[in-house]
Amino acid sequence: MGMFWKRLIFGVIVLFSLVTLISLFYLFKPFFFSASPSNVDNTSLLPKTAVPGKCLLLENQSCSQAELIEWANPNGEKLPLIGLRLTPGTPLLMPVDGKVTKAKLPDNGVFKGFQAQIADPNSPNPTWYIVTGNLQFDDMRSPDLKKGTVFGHIGETGVKNAGDFDLLFYIIQGTGQQAAPAIDKMKEMFPSSQK
Repeated sequence: MGMFWKRLIFGVIVLFSLVTLISLFYLFKPFFFSASPSNVDNTSLLPKTAVPGKCLLLENQSCSQAELIEWANPNGEKLPLIGLRLTPGTPLLMPVDGKVTKAKLPDNGVFKGFQAQIADPNSPNPTWYIVTGNLQFDDMRSPDLKKGTVFGHIGETGVKNAGDFDLLFYIIQGTGQQAAPAIDKMKEMFPSSQK
């Protein structure tokens, strides 16, 4: 085979490879650039249109829908929870400045759907605000957010937990053997939930 044909075939292969790489780059561009570096403000990706109500976690019209329930886990231990039946799209707000960690719960677990744990770094006693259920997040990143920032919404998955609630909320204070529900703090946030 002559030198001309070898160069032509080589050129076609190089050109084809470049076109393929460029096409793949544009096809997967959102995947490559969706994760933000740590110095980028992740809160700019979330809607900021909600105004926190008295309960801090929801807008005012949703705070009054809370019910205080006593849920028994599979071991028979009782845990006080705030249960809410909310419409899809209801915004969830940061009750304190802190880091929100989001997770998908196992389908065969006691609670279903998604969970968000909000760590309060300013509390003298380690405190976690935990929201579980039919939740929807714009992404699964775990940013540090300011009090009142929207971090998620009630979803449209149909997931229900204890008592047919869309959302279960509770607060845990302490660590290890000293970890316990902060029932007084929960009642303070949702005073209308008391029976």
